[in-house]
Amino acid sequence: MYLASGAKIANAPATISVVGIKVTIKAPRLPAKGLSPSGTYRVPRAPIAYESKGTLKGNTVSGNYAPPLGGTGEYFVAKGTFFPATMTFVGKLSVVTRGYQGTSTVRAKKA
Repeated sequence: MYLASGAKIANAPATISVVGIKVTIKAPRLPAKGLSPSGTYRVPRAPIAYESKGTLKGNTVSGNYAPPLGGTGEYFVAKGTFFPATMTFVGKLSVVTRGYQGTSTVRAKKA
């Protein structure tokens, strides 16, 4: 995974599973920022576990996923492109909640 600046995030792997048109993306260490007193998301916080389930439409992956036991109003967003010929995924992962949010870029290739 990569920060918005393009810098690689250390020890932050992402797993992308594609079965038919169903896509599952898991990232155990998605960076996030907490809500500051001024109302902006600037306060550093511990990385969060990310999981998104979506669908393929052509080569495009998209989907909003709310964890079944979340109950906190959080949801995960995944948008990107899957290239079946090279088994590669390039996209953006985001999480939004009441108290924090985070976004990272993912470039993954089947090992």
